[in-house]
Amino acid sequence: MKDVRGYSVYTLRKNEEAPIENIGVKLGRVCIENDIPIQELSKYFGVSRFNMYAWFYGDWNPHKKHHDKVQRIIETGKLDWDYDTDSDKNPSE
Repeated sequence: MKDVRGYSVYTLRKNEEAPIENIGVKLGRVCIENDIPIQELSKYFGVSRFNMYAWFYGDWNPHKKHHDKVQRIIETGKLDWDYDTDSDKNPSE
């Protein structure tokens, strides 16, 4: 298991044990590997951190309206604030 400082051991294990076929689990693996903070994801998708963790664990699936953004993160390994049209302004600006 990779040492990722931004995520707890619990989160790493839950994501690792979850079925990879789930789009939220795939998102979780990419975000963990690329150290994308859960708070940024939460803001990007306009959902709570609780929801983000539920996606990562395979407990819930992202709503279909989020699938394009999820897929883009999975493919690129980063948040693309220029691509985003739904969430608030990029917090790093």
